[in-house]
Amino acid sequence: MQDTLHIHSRLIMSGVMMHPGFDRRWILAAIPEAAITVVRLQASEEALAERLSRREIGSGAEEQLQRTLRRARRMAGENREGLLCIPTDGKGPAELADTILRAAGWQDGGKPDA
Repeated sequence: MQDTLHIHSRLIMSGVMMHPGFDRRWILAAIPEAAITVVRLQASEEALAERLSRREIGSGAEEQLQRTLRRARRMAGENREGLLCIPTDGKGPAELADTILRAAGWQDGGKPDA
């Protein structure tokens, strides 16, 4: 068996990044030469409520919905400079993936649209 060195040139991290500036700093501390593209997925309040209704049950569902809506409103009011903001309403995973890869410039080798 031959040893092969695998070098990866791209990494996708997923999570709720409430403070993109802070998150960029810790990522750059771990990967100093990283070119970071932050993608913020956006949904209408109606879509958020519908999605939560499919996964949240019990007495905490309404509280979770209110937290989610507050967070979404706060994020919608923040500076979006340097973020790729992608609307998600009515889109499935494959369509969203294609949209994100195109916006980030990964499908054509270009630079992000932001």
